[in-house]
Amino acid sequence: IIDKALEQINSRSDILENYTLQYTEVQDSECSRGPALNSFFHDFNNDSQPTYISLLCCGCSVATIPVAEISDNWNIPQMAFAAAASVLSDREIYPSFYRPLPSFDLNAKTVSEMMRHFGWQQLLIITQEE
Repeated sequence: IIDKALEQINSRSDILENYTLQYTEVQDSECSRGPALNSFFHDFNNDSQPTYISLLCCGCSVATIPVAEISDNWNIPQMAFAAAASVLSDREIYPSFYRPLPSFDLNAKTVSEMMRHFGWQQLLIITQEE
């Protein structure tokens, strides 16, 4: 699906003129600070790599936070599809970070309102450690 979308966008001259969208080899952050930073520096300090205009980053907050702290220095907007740590909402620290889901803070408010609405007294939440 991604290849087809990129093909359609790149074939049109009225979208992102003078740019060709592509993606590089997917790097595994291992949901860890060190591997995430190693991947970032490997790709961004490699002269044979194309010029980056955006970064789709890690799925977990632990790996996303350190990359979000430094990617702004290269003026590279970063999007993470599942990093929900509340600290990532701080635009002073992470001005180029975006995500398509709300932070943990908003999730907590939503869950408490849902419990109140349905009159629930208990709720079991199963989570994953990041």
